[in-house]
Amino acid sequence: MRPPNLLFIFTDEQRYDTMGSHRLIAKCVAFEEAIRVPLLVRQPGQQSAARVETPVSQIDLVPTLLDLMGQPVPEGLEGTSLRPCFEGRAEAPPGDVFVEWNGHNNGLGDVIGQVSIPEPLRELAAKDEIISAITDPVRTVITSDGWKLNCSPRGEHELYNLTRTHSRHRTWPARSERR
Repeated sequence: MRPPNLLFIFTDEQRYDTMGSHRLIAKCVAFEEAIRVPLLVRQPGQQSAARVETPVSQIDLVPTLLDLMGQPVPEGLEGTSLRPCFEGRAEAPPGDVFVEWNGHNNGLGDVIGQVSIPEPLRELAAKDEIISAITDPVRTVITSDGWKLNCSPRGEHELYNLTRTHSRHRTWPARSERR
């Protein structure tokens, strides 16, 4: 028997890895397979399920938890409570979701300052190019209307329309290649 005031939340800070998608094994990329994480909430007394279709950010988790526990949300705390969405009283708040990757711990057995490159990857590019690519601190923004922009200090920026399958609109060249 479940306690009457039990609040159940299941989430993760990131997906485990890409599981071979895009021929990758690590989670060091901003592909959907690596950044979409579960967020399951079961409230006390909840009788039916609700699904939030738009992207939400984990930054909304603390305000949501405080709201669900009947506690005040401190002024200045970032994020918005998703409780009205879970209860079917409102749509998810329109907002952008930000994702960042800081470059190290790429899942290839590396430690900061040292990158281990598996043998099959060594055929793809020069060692310094592989190290630069897998340690690239990419920043991503996903909008509520289905756009995703990846920004890279290497200059390899990408814009995707997530409402279309396999849609990449433009990859901008590295700064050194611009004229």
